[in-house]
This record gives sequence, C-alpha cells and structure tokens, in this order.
Amino acid sequence: MNMNFRLWVPVLGLLGCSLSLGAYAQTSQAADFIVAVVNSEPITNSELRNALQRATRDLAQQRAAPPPADELQRLVLERLISERAQLQFARESGIRIEESAVDQAELAVARQNQVEVPELRQRLTKDGISVVQFRRQLRDQLTLTRLHERDVEARLRISEADIDRAIAEQQAADTDPLAQEINLANLLVSVSENATAEQVAEKMAQAQKGVGTSSRR
Repeated sequence: MNMNFRLWVPVLGLLGCSLSLGAYAQTSQAADFIVAVVNSEPITNSELRNALQRATRDLAQQRAAPPPADELQRLVLERLISERAQLQFARESGIRIEESAVDQAELAVARQNQVEVPELRQRLTKDGISVVQFRRQLRDQLTLTRLHERDVEARLRISEADIDRAIAEQQAADTDPLAQEINLANLLVSVSENATAEQVAEKMAQAQKGVGTSSRR
C-alpha cells in the first residue's frame, strides 16, 4: 500500500547530544540489536530497517534514483540520530503534544488517502504497522514540527526597540524631509501564545496606528 504519509522534517542539528554508534547490546529479539545510542537512548536495527523502507518508498513515489545502499543507510541513520536528539531536546524544553492533536493528524492522513480512520488503521495493520506505533510516529512528527516552528519564531521575533531603531536609522539616512517615507506595511508584532482576544486586538491596533502614522509623513 502506498500511503501519502511522510515522517521526515527539517533537521535542526544534533543539539549537543552525546552519541555512540555500533552494536552495543543484544535486545530481547535475537534478530535485533542496537546500532546507535543518543544520550543513553538506543536506536535499534529494526528501527533503522523500518526507516530505510519508508525512505525507499518515498524515493519510489518521487521517482527519484536512490543512492547506493550503504550511502542510503548512512543518511537514514544520521536522520534517525538527529530526530532522536531533537525529540529529547523538545521534551526537555517542555513541548507536549495533546492527544487531540494526534487525532487530528491521524484524520488528516486518512483524508489524504481518501479513506476513513478505521480503514486506514486496517491497512496499516496489514502492512505490519500497529496503531500504537503509527500514532507514536505522528506524535514525534508533530513534536519536531512544533520545535522547528518555535525555533523559527524565536529568530523572527521583532521587539518594539528593533522597530524604533530601524525607523531612526531610516530617518537619519534620508536628509530630505519630503522624501522621508517609512514602510511599515509588513510588521511582525510579538504576541504571547496565551494572549487574550483583547490583547491581540490591542496589538493589531498598535500596528495599524503605526502604519497610518508613517503614511502621513
């Protein structure tokens, strides 16, 4: 079954993790073993095989020529290590995914494949993927996405002091008073995640007031 479901997200880096590679210990399954350890958390050979299968399936759907087997395995293992480190960092940072968010993600995957959730689960089970495993993968993807969004938001946040400084620099660079026109049409105003509707409205009013003031100069 070709499912329209991908688990890969933008890589943010290893975040200072402690990493070890190699078959360090046998697991309870004789055919399985540990291939890497990220901050004392193991990545097993079965996890690597499953990720390789997903990567190969994705490449086939994209009609892209896969790299040599050894190279593909190295790339997939590197991505698993990076994702595991990011998930650990996200948990330590207090990122939590609500059960309702996982439900919505599962529903979205079902709709992408034009089936209902029960049928999606049946198909996954036939492919050897349990519902618990699938929902855990969804939760991990949502966690990584939220971590990435938070990282981007932190980079893009602009304070009022930044705005005042930019206005002052633009005014100082233009000595002609009639030519001074400040474009504030695209302003990113920082609003807390827990802000009330009144606080959001107040921020919007401040932004609109700033744009209107600049247009009259």
